[in-house]
Amino acid sequence: MALSERVQRSLEAQRAIDARLDEMKTASASLATPMGGWIFTIRSALGMSIGDLATRLAVLPSTVKRLEQSEQSGTINFESLQKAAEALDCELVYALVPKTSIERQRLERARKIAIENLDRVQETMGLENQSLSKSEMEQLLSYEVQALLSSSRFWKLSS
Repeated sequence: MALSERVQRSLEAQRAIDARLDEMKTASASLATPMGGWIFTIRSALGMSIGDLATRLAVLPSTVKRLEQSEQSGTINFESLQKAAEALDCELVYALVPKTSIERQRLERARKIAIENLDRVQETMGLENQSLSKSEMEQLLSYEVQALLSSSRFWKLSS
């Protein structure tokens, strides 16, 4: 795949996520895990005992107890959670919700890398009495940020 195609697909994905970010954040906040975990909460709301759920999962009751505990502690695996959801006649919803827009994350990273790169250049040029003016540095920074954003090595660079 050509770099421009890869960059274009990345931009399309970025725009699609950013367009839904507020909706995703609202959904995320409204779906916060209840105190006892979803398995325990749904099972209890259904009036289902640990034994009943164990039968539906074809496991021992002690396994259901460990399953609920592992969900509460955040160590449950996805496959187990999916099986529990099916046994409880639920749909498992899974999402990664960015804390800030994808565009902002990319710009902040590019700017941070560009500043680090330009600081080294500015330091070297200063030693040779060839420092750039503030406006020249800002212009160079802008150019460097744009170059980084279109680079296929963007996430490989240290920062």
